[in-house]
Amino acid sequence: YFPNKVHQQEVNEPFKVLELDGRYDVVARISGGGVSGQAGALRLGVARSLNEADVDNNRATLKKAGFLSRD
Repeated sequence: YFPNKVHQQEVNEPFKVLELDGRYDVVARISGGGVSGQAGALRLGVARSLNEADVDNNRATLKKAGFLSRD
């Protein structure tokens, strides 16, 4: 969906930081805002989902990287 490599990298950051590249397929619906805002919203959603999947192992890493907050 994101033609710009910067936006693609932004969305994939939570997977990279947890060393989970290629282990998940993501299907999401995003509306409103611009492309950058949508990429940021998707990154937040992905990070929160990965956090919920394994709180004990993922939370500290995602929080340290700043992926669990909106700003």
